[in-house]
Amino acid sequence: MPYIIMSLLILGFNSIINDEKSAAFDLRKDLTHFSYSMNESDSMIIVANLSACSSRWHETNILTKKNNQILISTSAKGDFVEDDEKQLKSTFYHFAQNDSLNFENLFSYMEKKNVQGKKTKSNVFTIIFKQDTVTFYSYGLNDHLNNINYYIKIKRRIYPSVKMYQPLEIPPKPDEQKE
Repeated sequence: MPYIIMSLLILGFNSIINDEKSAAFDLRKDLTHFSYSMNESDSMIIVANLSACSSRWHETNILTKKNNQILISTSAKGDFVEDDEKQLKSTFYHFAQNDSLNFENLFSYMEKKNVQGKKTKSNVFTIIFKQDTVTFYSYGLNDHLNNINYYIKIKRRIYPSVKMYQPLEIPPKPDEQKE
């Protein structure tokens, strides 16, 4: 009899664990830990508005969970996007909890500072999953540039050889000509 009770408890516990894993991904609730919360074949879209001042730059990132890993593919268009950078190949998105340069921490940061009712705002990130959408805003140019910088640092890790994610290098001063 104790074996039957123990077996039923174990089966019940396994059932609870499996039900939690197969629970539907909820964008608003699971966004800051999506790497773990997304189910197999779930896809999430991150639209990034990287435009500033008179320059245009928009990216669309599709993150899909396959074989318990997240794949990311990026399409970009804008003033600083070269032809060979318009469609970047799919690659793995690695999430490490002890590393702050990841989308999960970016979204957590954006959630904390995303106060409704601020007067000057423009959308910087729109995240879409099925019929649900979350939009994060920047408040003023300085905040917008800081948000873009955070995002670019994450993308530089994902695509280390892509030129548009590399910092601009200031060319050396030309030698002064002797007269």
